[in-house]
Formats: sequence, structure tokens, C-alpha cells
Amino acid sequence: MGQTIEVTATGAGIGTASPQAKLDIVGSGTTPLLRLAHSGSGATLLFEGITSISARLGVDTNVFRVTGFGNTALYADTYTASIGVGTASPFGRFEVVGPYVDFSGGLGKR
Repeated sequence: MGQTIEVTATGAGIGTASPQAKLDIVGSGTTPLLRLAHSGSGATLLFEGITSISARLGVDTNVFRVTGFGNTALYADTYTASIGVGTASPFGRFEVVGPYVDFSGGLGKR
């Protein structure tokens, strides 16, 4: 696929002549599809809707987090290899904080 940047009534396409969204990026191979660089700490990607609902994807030193409504929904620390669901400070390798945990599929090794 050649180097293509196309703007149509539908949207803008990079790597495609017929974008299917407002911004449509199409690639192949092992090269990253999108790179966002930030020179400071705490780089954040903010998703906002037309209502008050928003979500943030954030990356800081060794940490990836997803937040919504001001609460941490998912926290992953690659340095300590710990994951928190509903908490930004997991106690141990994996911690889930919240009233809605469903183990209906069962627990155990497969």
C-alpha cells in the first residue's frame, strides 16, 4: 500500500483512500499504527463524548491507567508487575476493588 492521505466527505484517511470514520488509519506489518509522543510525564489521551462521560488513557513511568469519572478503572505497573481493577494502588500482584465481581465462569487453571 502506498503512502496515502485522503480527505473525503466522510473523514480523513491515512493509508486508505476511502476512510470509514472521521479519522481512519490503515497500516500493515509490525510498524506501530499510531505514535503519540509527549516530552513531559503523565501523557494522557482523553476521550470525551457529547455528555459528561469521558475516559482517559494515561501513561507515566512504568504505569498504564484507564480512568473514568475520576476513578481508576484499570491500573497496570510494568515495574512491579501489578494490576489493579478499581484501584490505583493494588495490594499484591492483582487486586480488584468494587462491589461487582463475577466469577460465574469459575476459577482455576485450564
